[in-house]
Amino acid sequence: MRPTTIQGTHLPQPPAPRPHDGDPADRPAGPRTSSSGTSGTNARVIAREASVAPTQGSGERGPREGRATSRPPEALLADLGQWTTASLERAVAGASSVSVLFSGGLDSALLAHLLRKLPAFEGGRGLELATIGLAGSADLAQAASAAEALGLKFHARTITPEQVRAAARSVEETERSQAAHGQLTPPPPQGMRLEVLTGLRLALEAAPTTRVLCGQGADELFLGYAHFLPLRGERLELRYREDLAQLQGTDWPATQRIAAALAKDLRAPYLDPELVRKLAAFPLESRRRGGVPKGLLREVATSLGLPTELAQRRKKALQYGSGIHSVLSRT
Repeated sequence: MRPTTIQGTHLPQPPAPRPHDGDPADRPAGPRTSSSGTSGTNARVIAREASVAPTQGSGERGPREGRATSRPPEALLADLGQWTTASLERAVAGASSVSVLFSGGLDSALLAHLLRKLPAFEGGRGLELATIGLAGSADLAQAASAAEALGLKFHARTITPEQVRAAARSVEETERSQAAHGQLTPPPPQGMRLEVLTGLRLALEAAPTTRVLCGQGADELFLGYAHFLPLRGERLELRYREDLAQLQGTDWPATQRIAAALAKDLRAPYLDPELVRKLAAFPLESRRRGGVPKGLLREVATSLGLPTELAQRRKKALQYGSGIHSVLSRT
């Protein structure tokens, strides 16, 4: 599952995905988590955009874009940096203060880094970093070190097992309420999906502002999950489309329902429709340069000035790094 927000393009509120920047090696296949920024991105829109992406080396045109092979990689890399920044600007348009669901991993660190360079949030003004985790959890430690590297303050909320279980019950109640009104088609959350949504709810509760950004979508779009590693060609393409459809049709909508229940305006810049469309210029294999999960995003982050230690950081998914999995797996 992954959090998401639609940068700049405030579409009618759809369902929500899942949150977190995670180390692909630490995530099993299946439901996922992540962070991103588009308020109410429509799952079908993203899946459709992805489906028209040119196949590797085909030279076919992507959606309203030039040929995938028409420009040198260095130029496309610079373009991607500009597109990512533009998607972030759309996500924060009209806001004087904003929170980032901050785990200290690549996805959320890049958002925070780019935000502090925007005129409206220069130097961290009006920017809040929100982190949650059980006492002694990896996410609390990694978020602290990442915030220090960025020169930004952050809000750490140490959660208890009782709060985790209460948040899980709230997530289940939100979904039951939807089902009671005939508005819910996916099955009630359980297992990993419930753990991810619980983490998102707790993180949203900790966010001190109404406008909130998350990194959802980065793991899908830049092939960050472990299950992508052995896949090539058509199998990779199929799994990529399946993951986007799952994120947009089930996980992002669920995340948006949770955000709405907490009166939060949650946006996922990585899911910005314009950014997703332009990513069609990058064949899937090029998105994990050198065989490294999210290799392309890591290169872009470095080119945009994100400290190398953060651009190359691997970390556990939200439910593991926060300690939520250890609590809910025993209940």
